[in-house]
Amino acid sequence: MNGELDKDLPLRHDRARLDRLLAEVIREQKGETVFREIQTIPAHARETLGTPAFAELVHSMSPEAAAPLVRACEFYAQLANRAEDLHHNRRRRAHKRAGSAPQQGSLERAIRRLKQDNVSFDALEELFRHACIVPVLTAHPTEVQRQSVLDAQRAIRKFLVQLNNPELLAEEEEILEAKIKRVLVTLWQTSEIRPFKLNVRDEIENGVAYHPLTFFAALPALYHRLEEGIAAEWGKTINLPSFFRIGSWIGGDRDGNPFVDAQVVQHALSRQAEVAFRHYGYELEGLYREMSLSLRHIQVSPALQALAEHSPDHAESRREEPYRRALAHVLARLSASAAALGVNYQHRYQQPDSQPYPHQQALSDDLRTIAESLEQHGSSVLTQGRLKRLRRAVEVFGFFLMPLDMRQHAEIFAHVVANLFHHAGVENYLELDEAGRRALLLQELSHARPLYSPFVSYDELTEKELAIFRMAQALQQRYGEEALPNCIISNCAQASDLLEVALILKETGLLLPNNGQATARMNIIPLFETVEDLDACARVMSELFALPWYRNMLRSRDDTQEVMLGYSDSNKDGGYFTSQWELYQAECRLVDVFQAAGVRMRLFHGRGGSVGRGGG
Repeated sequence: MNGELDKDLPLRHDRARLDRLLAEVIREQKGETVFREIQTIPAHARETLGTPAFAELVHSMSPEAAAPLVRACEFYAQLANRAEDLHHNRRRRAHKRAGSAPQQGSLERAIRRLKQDNVSFDALEELFRHACIVPVLTAHPTEVQRQSVLDAQRAIRKFLVQLNNPELLAEEEEILEAKIKRVLVTLWQTSEIRPFKLNVRDEIENGVAYHPLTFFAALPALYHRLEEGIAAEWGKTINLPSFFRIGSWIGGDRDGNPFVDAQVVQHALSRQAEVAFRHYGYELEGLYREMSLSLRHIQVSPALQALAEHSPDHAESRREEPYRRALAHVLARLSASAAALGVNYQHRYQQPDSQPYPHQQALSDDLRTIAESLEQHGSSVLTQGRLKRLRRAVEVFGFFLMPLDMRQHAEIFAHVVANLFHHAGVENYLELDEAGRRALLLQELSHARPLYSPFVSYDELTEKELAIFRMAQALQQRYGEEALPNCIISNCAQASDLLEVALILKETGLLLPNNGQATARMNIIPLFETVEDLDACARVMSELFALPWYRNMLRSRDDTQEVMLGYSDSNKDGGYFTSQWELYQAECRLVDVFQAAGVRMRLFHGRGGSVGRGGG
C-alpha cells in the first residue's frame, strides 16, 4: 500500500520504535545470550502454536530466559496498547480535520441524531433537568496495577505524542527516545504487582489520583462540548445542570470489608475534599496571574468592587487591579473554608478574620460575580477558558470531590435492628416472618422515639454500624447531603430490608419522622444481585410502594427511587447469557411497577469491565 494512503503507518512506526527500544533494554539488562533466546522463541512459537512441537519448545527454554520472556511479552502488550490508544486518538482528530461526519459513538453524533429525530429544545432541557449519570469508582483491594506503572505508561504516551511532531529536529528525537528508554529501564526494574494487599487508605489514594490526571480536565470539557454542540444544532444557548459526576464506593463500601469504620469514612471525605480544594486553589492562582486588568482601562461592577475591597492583598502594585484583589479575597475565603472543614489546605492570603464559605454555592456565587463583571464591561471573552472550567468544576466536585456511597449486606442491617429491638425489650425480631417484620418496623418508624440508649451495651457490630451512620450524619452537616447521598443494601430480597435501613437512619439523625411521615437525608437503594433476587425485584418494589409510610417518605427524595442491579453475582449464579436475559427482564418489570406507582426510577448498573464481573 502507498505509504501516503496507509492510515496505520504512524501506528506501525510507533510500535517499531517501542519494539526496538524494548529490545535494547532487554539486551542490556539480561545479556546477549538470554536476549537471543527470548528473540528466537516467539518466532518459533508462531510456527508451532497448537502442536506438540510448541510444548517441546516451551520445555526447551533455559531457566534464565523463562521469566524474562514472560515479562517481555507483558511489556510488548502494554506498549502496543499505548501505541494503539494514541493512534485511535490520532484517527479521531484526522476525521475532525477532514470534516467527516461525526463518528458512531461520539457525542457529536448523538446530538445530531437527537436533532434529526425532531427532539425539541424544551424536551432536551427537561431531559437534562432529571438526568443523572454517575460512573462510580469501586473498592478493589485486589487491584494489581500500581500507580508507579501507570505513571510510567502515561509518560511513554506523552513522549510518543511529542515524537509525532513533524517539525522535530533529529537531536530532539534522540532526546525523546532516550527519555522513553529510561522509563522502560525503570519499568523493567520495578515490580509490576505489589507483594502485599492494599489497605483502605491506599485504595482511597488510588481513587483520588484520577482527578488531577483526568476528571478535573475531562468533565468541564465534556459539559462545554455538549453545550456548544446543542447551541450549534438548535441555535439556542443551554445552561446544563451538573448531571454528570464521578462517584465512589472507596471508604464507604464495607460489604465484605471489615476494615471500613467511621474513621475511614471520615478520612475518605477529608482526603477527597483536600484534592478538591487544592485544585480550586491552583486554578484561582492561575486566574490571579492572568487577570492583570487595570482600572486605567476598565470599569467593574459594584459587586466585584465589593469583593476587591475585602481583599487581603494590599500591595501597592495591586491598587489598580480589582480582579486580582477580588481573587485574593476568594482564595482567602477558600482557605478559611478548608480550615473550618478540617481539610489540609492553606493559602498565603488566609487571614484570621477571613470568613469561610458556608457551602459550595457561596463560592460559585463569587465566581459568578467575577464573570458577570467581565461580561458587563467588555471582557466577556475572559469568562471562557480557565474561569468557565473552574465554575463548572465547583458545581460538579463541590467541597467533597465525589459523592461517597455507603454499602453493607442486608444481613448486617438485620442484625443491627434485631440488637436494637432486643435491648429495647421488644420481641425477637429475627424470628418474625416478613409481615411481622414490616409491621414492627413501620410502628417504630411512625414516631420519633429512639430505640437506642447510651446506657445500654450493644454488641460490637451494632456499635460499629451505628457509629458509621452517625459519622455520615456529621459529614453531611459539614459537606452537604450530596457528599454522602446513598445507602446500598447488598443481597436485598424483601421490603423489610429497606425498612430496616430506614430505621437505622432514623436512629442516627438521617431520617426525621414528622407526624407519621418522614424526611430522609439519604437514598435507600436495594441491590438485587442473584438471579433469584432479580426475578423477585419487581414484587419487592411493588410491595414497598404499597406501604403509605414508604411512599410518603419518597416524596422527600423527589419521588425518585434508585435500584441497583448486580451483574457480577448474577453472572456467577446463572452464567453470562442467563444473567443478561434476567437483567433485561428485571428492568422491564421494574419499569411497569414504577410507572404504576408514579415513582421516577433511577437504575444503578453494577457492571464492571470484565466478563467475570458481568461486563464485557
